Amino acid sequence: ITLDANCFHSCDNIKRVWIDCATVSNSAFRDCTTLTEIVLTDRVTTIEVGAFGNCDALTEVVIPESVTSLSGFSNCDNLVSVTLSENLTEIGDSCFSGSKKLETIDLPDGLQTIGSNAFASSGITKIELPKNVTINSNAFYNCGNIVHVNNLPQCVPDMSVAFYNCVNLQSFDRFPTI
Repeated sequence: ITLDANCFHSCDNIKRVWIDCATVSNSAFRDCTTLTEIVLTDRVTTIEVGAFGNCDALTEVVIPESVTSLSGFSNCDNLVSVTLSENLTEIGDSCFSGSKKLETIDLPDGLQTIGSNAFASSGITKIELPKNVTINSNAFYNCGNIVHVNNLPQCVPDMSVAFYNCVNLQSFDRFPTI
């Protein structure tokens, strides 16, 4: 079962949703500006691009252990807390881009991919990367508050732009080579 793309797009009176389906499709709840609470059951495995984009009243999200792919919280102006699934393998393109109040996030050890622009222009101040993660282009583009990156992989496919315009980045350390 899937919540179709745009199915509740711009429904300004929705304040709370309880979701019990496998996939929350693209822009399903985009621009639901009064949405304050999302309850995701263990049946949810995928949250697609922009599913909850521009949900300005959303401050906290807990992603259940069943979710392995996440791409849905861009430009959530008041999002300050995200608890990720330990089974999450992919933070997709633009997942938290523009979420300026999101300052910290704990990434699961099994995370394999951070998509393009995943945290672009977000409020991230520091990040600890899992050992085998692939970081795509512009993943942390324009994160003006980021000051430290911990456990930067030895090989980042396009390092020249992964942290482009992170003007306050002061230090990073890498996993040791064996």
